[in-house]
Parts: sequence; C-alpha cells; structure tokens
Amino acid sequence: TALLVGGEPCPAELVARWAPGRVMLNAYGPTETTVDAAMSAPLTAAAAAAVPIGSPAPGAALFVLDAWLRPVAPGAVGELYVAGDGVGVGYLRRSALTASRFLACPFGAAGIRMYRTGDLVRWRADGQLDYLGRADEQVKIRGFRIELGEVQTALAALDGVEQAAVIAREDRPGDKRLVGYLTGTA
Repeated sequence: TALLVGGEPCPAELVARWAPGRVMLNAYGPTETTVDAAMSAPLTAAAAAAVPIGSPAPGAALFVLDAWLRPVAPGAVGELYVAGDGVGVGYLRRSALTASRFLACPFGAAGIRMYRTGDLVRWRADGQLDYLGRADEQVKIRGFRIELGEVQTALAALDGVEQAAVIAREDRPGDKRLVGYLTGTA
C-alpha cells in the first residue's frame, strides 16, 4: 500500500499515524509549477519529527537562494525557486506580479525561467528539503492562498477605519481563520 500526501505542510503526527505498514511519500508543488516539483523519500514514523518536502522530481530543478539569488550553503535557510518543465509562464493580466515571481534562471540555458515560491527551506544532509515557512505574509487556509496585506489594505480603505491589521489564527487545532483588527469608528 502506498500513500502520497501533498498540498499542505505534512505534520509529523500524520506520518506517525499513517506511515507504519505502507510506503508514505510527501509531495511539494505550488500551482505555478503545474504538478509536483519535489518528492520525499519514503517517510517513517521514527523519523517523523521533521517531514521533508523531498528532492527535485523528474524534470524539475530546485534552488535555495538568498536575497541576491545566490545559492545558500546546505543547512542554511533560503527561499525556494523552482525551474523546469512544469513552471508556468505567468499570471493572466498580472504583469507586475509575473515579473516579480517568474525570473530568468541564472543556472540554466538562455530562456529558462524559474518561479520564486516565497517558501523558506533548507537542504538537509540527505539531499532533501525541509519546509520552514513563508518569506512573505501569505497564508494558506483550507487550501486557499491569502495575502494578508491585501486583506489589510481592503479593510483600511473602508470608511471609518484608521488602522487595520490582519492575522491568521488557529485557536483550536485545525481551525485556522483570518482575524482583522482595526481602529477608528467603523
């Protein structure tokens, strides 16, 4: 029996519960890379404390880079960039966003592009990546990617709002939600 998980960070508790007696793999791949860009080695309950997102899937290249697009040393934290066959061409009618996320790949042939994921990762000694969180304020709630800054801007634009802040809260495990705070007369 095999079990493939993906779409959200895989909690260690899930591996501890489901890995025994089967081959369990963790897959990683943002929508902008079409399908999976990384796949873990088989996961074991004993090694479930840090669940890796894996190493490059066939046809994909993964780069962990610093703010100047230089590779970071193994074990150092950097932002994950994905290149390869599945990388999309951009966002429909969003040229500014496309330009900030889809970049020329300095590690490939002319014309090769890479996608800036916004995910913070580090290379492990076994050649797999650990997912550590986000480099920006994007959160994922029930499968939807949400930019907290966009929601905050929308709240701040309402009549009677002087200041606004938005966070993702998880007061009960598994019940993540957006919460907005504001000052003013609204």
